[in-house]
Amino acid sequence: MAKSVKRVSRAIERTAGEAQLIMLHDCSKVIDAFFTTLAPVRGFEKLILGKNPLFVVEATK
Repeated sequence: MAKSVKRVSRAIERTAGEAQLIMLHDCSKVIDAFFTTLAPVRGFEKLILGKNPLFVVEATK
């Protein structure tokens, strides 16, 4: 049986503009992630791959 993959989209308030984090997870680890923003921030989506989804929530606070 295939694992269920969930999509989470979260708006992030920032000093330098609006941002949004979109991640796909299977309840135990992040499978894929996208970080969209008007200001250039590179590499955050690669940092969270393989991490627990709760880590992602804490990292974006």
